[in-house]
Amino acid sequence: MDKEFGLFEMVKQRPNKKLKATKVKCPYCGSKKTKKQYSSTTLLGIDKYNHKWFYYQCLKCGREFTVEQKDKNVWITDKDDHVLDGMPSCFESYIYDCKCGGKVRRRCESTDGTPRGALSITRGENGIIRHYKTFWDCDKCGKTIETEQDHYTP
Repeated sequence: MDKEFGLFEMVKQRPNKKLKATKVKCPYCGSKKTKKQYSSTTLLGIDKYNHKWFYYQCLKCGREFTVEQKDKNVWITDKDDHVLDGMPSCFESYIYDCKCGGKVRRRCESTDGTPRGALSITRGENGIIRHYKTFWDCDKCGKTIETEQDHYTP
């Protein structure tokens, strides 16, 4: 069991350094003719932006998508948080494509194996102690992996 970010061994998505939050192309038809509908962000501290969402509609095919950004990492999702391009680097529960064609979702459990909604850590002299485990499950092939990280960290 790979406890690093082993999700890469299971899913098709990969980081895409060519993606830019300011130069947007439709992930469905490739058109550059898009319209930003609105944007939102989370604040970390007083004035440091953590995660940004830019909501777009393609003027050619009419489909909607979201360009997301955290620091220099950019990825694209649909309205259901299915990752269309790039690799997310935030905690939201995204849906990925398994290499078998199924959908992969994150699941967290307490260290005793019970399902977990809220995730908690303790910071101490020995570093960070996680009070949960992170698993990724495919709904088609049934593969499950456990990772140390909850998301990709560039």
